[in-house]
Amino acid sequence: MNKYELTVMVRNEGDIENVKTLLETYKGKITEEKKWGKRELAYPILKETSAFYFTYQLEVGGSDISDFKKKMNFDDKVLRHLLLKRS
Repeated sequence: MNKYELTVMVRNEGDIENVKTLLETYKGKITEEKKWGKRELAYPILKETSAFYFTYQLEVGGSDISDFKKKMNFDDKVLRHLLLKRS
């Protein structure tokens, strides 16, 4: 299991459940969760001017992470995401 940090921007606060469900399908584990709340965006993304921000510390298998990233790219409820590998 490798450690990652995931930051996600979603339209509605309830949309984050899709990300958690997706992570569970790849046998990932959330070790820490930080909710930033609703923030104004510097520029509109898909006609949205604000978004809810969440940051997670994750543990996911190395072979599953590429599929997880692909699914995140096609999730309509996720405006933006950033996945970084931790040492």
